[in-house]
Amino acid sequence: MAENFGLGAAVGATMLSASMVANTVGKIVLGALVDRFGGRKSILLYCCLVIVAILMFLFVRGPLAMVVAAVFYGLCYSIGTVGITMMTRDVFGVENYTRVYPTMSFGGNVANAAFSSIIGFMYDFSGGYTLTLWVMLAMASVTAVLVVVGYGKAGKAA
Repeated sequence: MAENFGLGAAVGATMLSASMVANTVGKIVLGALVDRFGGRKSILLYCCLVIVAILMFLFVRGPLAMVVAAVFYGLCYSIGTVGITMMTRDVFGVENYTRVYPTMSFGGNVANAAFSSIIGFMYDFSGGYTLTLWVMLAMASVTAVLVVVGYGKAGKAA
């Protein structure tokens, strides 16, 4: 992506490293945030940071901004692992967790596998990452809405 935006391979490598550090550290931090502030607020915070990252990728082209965006984007992996686990527990309850979580996890893994290929096809089709980023922005926004709706329904049932 960095080379596509004219920033060079060194910036791209730094972005990748920053994203992977955020991937690892972000999972631990998300767990701590969930313990302190609850799943809804914590997962929504991460969703918002991922949305900010994508907007930065779309509209800001400086090397430092791209690295910061990569850090924020790296948090998306935490949503798919820790976030989905916490949300499943919170929304469906501990008593239904073992029944619901495998289906949620399977669906997420299938979507991840499919979207990994789709990203490549979109890049080949459009010749850049702009289309992909807009699709990812839409998906991140839908995720945030689903978090709000899911926790809203869980609150009404309780």
